[in-house]
Amino acid sequence: CNTPLDFPLEGDQRQIFRFTGQDPDSDDEEIVGLDPHAHEVDLGHYIYECVRLALPIRRVHAPGQCDPEVELSDEPASPNEDTDAPDPRWKALEALKDQRS
Repeated sequence: CNTPLDFPLEGDQRQIFRFTGQDPDSDDEEIVGLDPHAHEVDLGHYIYECVRLALPIRRVHAPGQCDPEVELSDEPASPNEDTDAPDPRWKALEALKDQRS
């Protein structure tokens, strides 16, 4: 129905930060090496990953929760009467196609 959707997020992600002069030797993606002389850490990327992993792939309203003013239809939209006439550009392409065969 294309109206805003409030969706509660739940997740259990873990990220470990460790002060070290270089990246940790382990291949564990949960451990991030930090420079001991750094005064700040940019957590934006890690927070984004946690939120993104907590979101479902397809976010839709629960059945019956859509805005009643929005008309939903399971039937495909019928073509407009104005578009029933072929576009003249297609006629020219059709003529080229006929010439080739």
